[in-house]
Amino acid sequence: MIPTLFRFQPRILYFYVLLLVSLSACTPSTQAPLALQAVVPVSDLVVGKNRLPILLYDGETLLREVSAVQIQVVNLQVQSVQAVGSAVNAVNYSDYAVPYWRADVELPSVGYWGVQASVQLMDGRSASAEFVVEAKASVTMPTVGTVAIASDSPTADNPTDLARITSAYPPDPALYQISIRDALASGKPTVISFATPAYCQTSYCAPVVESLSAIAKAFANKVNVIHVEVYRDYAKQEKSAVMLEWGLSTEPWTFVVDGQGTVVESLQGPLSERELREILERLV
Repeated sequence: MIPTLFRFQPRILYFYVLLLVSLSACTPSTQAPLALQAVVPVSDLVVGKNRLPILLYDGETLLREVSAVQIQVVNLQVQSVQAVGSAVNAVNYSDYAVPYWRADVELPSVGYWGVQASVQLMDGRSASAEFVVEAKASVTMPTVGTVAIASDSPTADNPTDLARITSAYPPDPALYQISIRDALASGKPTVISFATPAYCQTSYCAPVVESLSAIAKAFANKVNVIHVEVYRDYAKQEKSAVMLEWGLSTEPWTFVVDGQGTVVESLQGPLSERELREILERLV
């Protein structure tokens, strides 16, 4: 059973892995069996290279003591199991509120692909989980290598104005100092995140804005950091104009743009300060 934390909330724009196909575990006889579940909080994957964040659970308990995760894409279009490309070692980001693993996987063509997650725990146990993802021909939001959209996102300096444009509480003024349009014209790298902190119903989306604040402080005057609220009117479920302009129907999304205005990272789902810092250090 998928943890309650990740069940579908119809009033909120979240996204989930399509299907959990099977589970298996190998544990020493002296230890309890591991009911491994891999939760993948992304839906908009495309043909080619994709960032795949993975959260691991033992039943409904979040797994934190994991030493290694290896990801293998599998072709579902053939009768027997057939690996596609080489297995990928995932990177752990335990500095986030909900620790996750990032794997960069290649999806060769449009359709459904199996993914096998082989997990090694620090206590010596090992397990594997299999799930299915869909590779789309295209998506509506900007992708890596495309030019970022020069939107006139709202800005503010005082608490009264901030309350109108963000659900974050307390809001961080540093995230609303410059519009996306002006940021792209500045020649500096820019981080743009679409999230709704107050209305998030899982613990993996709201901390994205906390990561933004930490990055804004660490890269002050070197990087533009912008938070855009998802809703114009939450009660009516009306998305903000910038959210619509960027073609987004789910959240959180974070885009890293270089000084020339090109998207270099398109990051769906959880995003830790350390992962974002590593990306920006390659640009600054």
